[in-house]
Amino acid sequence: MSDHLTTYMTALTGYRETGTETDQNHYSMKTGDVNDEAFVYYLDCLARHSFI
Repeated sequence: MSDHLTTYMTALTGYRETGTETDQNHYSMKTGDVNDEAFVYYLDCLARHSFI
C-alpha cells in the first residue's frame, strides 16, 4: 500500500466517531481526545497534506 495515498485518504475521509466505549475499534476515534491514537493519526494525516 502507498503511505502517501493512505494518509491522503485518511485526511480526506477521517474516521467515524465512536458512539460508546464498546463501539470503539481501530477505525473509530474519540474526537477531541488527544490521547486517542486514531485521532492523533488523523491529525498527523491532516498536517502531512497541509489540510491544517
